Amino acid sequence: MKLAIIFVIFAGLILGNSTSLSNAIYHHSSIYIPVTITAYTPRPQECDGTPYTTAFMTKVREGIVGLSRDLEGDFNFKRGDEITLYGFGTFVFEDRMNKRWKRRVDIFMFSLERARCFGKKNSFIIINANKESLKIKA
Repeated sequence: MKLAIIFVIFAGLILGNSTSLSNAIYHHSSIYIPVTITAYTPRPQECDGTPYTTAFMTKVREGIVGLSRDLEGDFNFKRGDEITLYGFGTFVFEDRMNKRWKRRVDIFMFSLERARCFGKKNSFIIINANKESLKIKA
């Protein structure tokens, strides 16, 4: 129980501060990366001129996420990788966010109402530290 309380306090401190790589939490064989999660819909105001096509030229669908470019680069995420968001489930990385965003994950939703209700949340990406393609940039 004490360990869980310490983890929650530590996570709160991390989420409230900077978002450098040193803020990742290493626990057993997993790495927990603090991120901000939002939702997006296929509207031209939120996307480019092709709102039903991802940055990787695939069709949008429920179950995909867009990652900020810093996450993609720092943790060597590739198109099609499964992204586990603590408390939200597992999604497929199929879109890329605008370069102005840092440490962000955008969950695709068709419903604008659902996306607005989802709002903005803090959580973690959970990475298996034994992932073959994992090459963390310092």
